[in-house]
Amino acid sequence: MNKNQPVSVDLSGIEPERRDEVRRRLKALVEFESSPSRKKAEQFAAHLGLGVAQFYNLAKAWRTLQDPAAIAGGSRPRNRKTNIEAAQAKILDDLMRSQPDAMPEQLIQSAERQASTGGIAMPSSDKMKRYIHANRARILPAQLAKLGDWIVDHTVLEIPIMNETTTAQRPLATVVIDSQSNSIISLDISLGLPSAAKIAGALSSAVGSRGGGIDRLPHVTVGLPVVHDNHWADLRMGIETEIGPVLEYTPEAYEHGRCVEALFGLRHEGIRLRPRLVLASPVRREYPVNGSLKPMNLTEAEKFVRARFGVANRSHRTS
Repeated sequence: MNKNQPVSVDLSGIEPERRDEVRRRLKALVEFESSPSRKKAEQFAAHLGLGVAQFYNLAKAWRTLQDPAAIAGGSRPRNRKTNIEAAQAKILDDLMRSQPDAMPEQLIQSAERQASTGGIAMPSSDKMKRYIHANRARILPAQLAKLGDWIVDHTVLEIPIMNETTTAQRPLATVVIDSQSNSIISLDISLGLPSAAKIAGALSSAVGSRGGGIDRLPHVTVGLPVVHDNHWADLRMGIETEIGPVLEYTPEAYEHGRCVEALFGLRHEGIRLRPRLVLASPVRREYPVNGSLKPMNLTEAEKFVRARFGVANRSHRTS
């Protein structure tokens, strides 16, 4: 395609007021994909008024889904801005560059120590965490990447799911992350708590996304967050037989979702991540009646989240 020619894509599903912006984004993405480089990403990001990480996410969404709705933006809530002073930001920026494999908590501790020697007052830990997630490279720190070639992780999403017996609920997302490519290769959207069945469904979908079935699947190590149900032993045996070795890890109450946060931050494409609700009761998972989205069923939610997260394959959902 000639980069000087307008991109021809069906935009009938895009709000009229967003179509010119979508065309701008498509033109930039087509030119970038013809010869990708960090310099070009920075140039196109500046041209579109986006951060570099946002532009890479946009390129990934278009490359994976070829759906203009996945790059439309506009109607989605913007990520919460974290305004901190220039001296504070410099300390955090320098640490993120020098310690790319550090966890957010480690960066915050280092920042506080460094700031104290220079007489600089740092903002709250919560504000520093938001700043780190908004500005660091979207890769798994070494501490998380070593959990496996494929890592299963859970988080809760701030979207409403219809429930026949109660009010709308925030759903559980069970994801499979490829630690080599730093990308989500499968996800399962469900209600309720983590289970062996939900993990099995997400892994089955990940196998399907690779094509050719089990026989053509590369030998991978699978990192599994332990769930205590009667099917755990069968799940582990099945994975070791069909996929590869299992490395179990045991997240504490508030340590689910750390891999997803490393790749997406605290909010991605307008969807807020709520990992602290992974083990929460249905009452705490209730979605507020004044929320910005209308309740969806699980099938609608799966399509919605896959488009926002740039995951092409359809999961084998379990209820």
